[in-house]
Amino acid sequence: MFGNEHSRTAMRIVIHQPYFLPWLGFFSKLLYCDAIVILDNVNFRKRHYHDRTRIINMHGDDAWLRLQIAENFKTPINEVYIEKSDTLERIAATLCHSYAKAHCFDVHRDGILNILRETIIVGNDLASVNTTIIKSLCDLIGIYECKFFLASQFNDVDEPTERLIRLCQQTKAEELLIGSGSSNEVHDWSRLQKLGITICYQDFLAHHPTYSQSRKRARPFISGLSIIDAIFNEGMANITALLCAPELEPIVLKKNKMNEYEN
Repeated sequence: MFGNEHSRTAMRIVIHQPYFLPWLGFFSKLLYCDAIVILDNVNFRKRHYHDRTRIINMHGDDAWLRLQIAENFKTPINEVYIEKSDTLERIAATLCHSYAKAHCFDVHRDGILNILRETIIVGNDLASVNTTIIKSLCDLIGIYECKFFLASQFNDVDEPTERLIRLCQQTKAEELLIGSGSSNEVHDWSRLQKLGITICYQDFLAHHPTYSQSRKRARPFISGLSIIDAIFNEGMANITALLCAPELEPIVLKKNKMNEYEN
């Protein structure tokens, strides 16, 4: 269904932590990349996006959909495990109560619940569970050309920018796609640029597409929700437009200038 830009020949990757049922912006980056490196060996962060995602609940409010995780401070994500006893049943019930009135819920309910059921029941660590869910959603959406790597497969270092440099070199990436998140305050992009790695930038949140949200008809649109919100409300037919609108095309970051770009 989807494909990478035909005019681009350089190997482009995105490096990202494994989030639970990520938002649209996560999948938009995969659409514009040849590969993703999943940071499966960074430390787990409680009350972040590793074990939860945002949805609209049955009352029309912004709410968290959570996996059941024990406190695991300073533990790598690939060493954190899910409490499976009631996780699947609770998540399934929450989704059914929250999205029963969504336009495409009946069409895609079984597909989404089967992905969660098959992954959570047989999955091991949190990183592998989230990564498998992301891969399954890519197959469901039609993002077939983005390869998956795990950071734990490569030689790793602790310093954040040096880690990105190593991962780009080890995957033979010539371009790195970044977003507008907090990583821009952590990394020194000029170090990658000096090594010949092109930094491409996408600000999905600034151009976040709107769509019909079944329980928000009389209230403002909520952005940044899990991709399942868009799937249940819009269906697969409209996912293309949500992920690859012209304004979402990555732009090249000029050397040493975070706020200046090249078309």
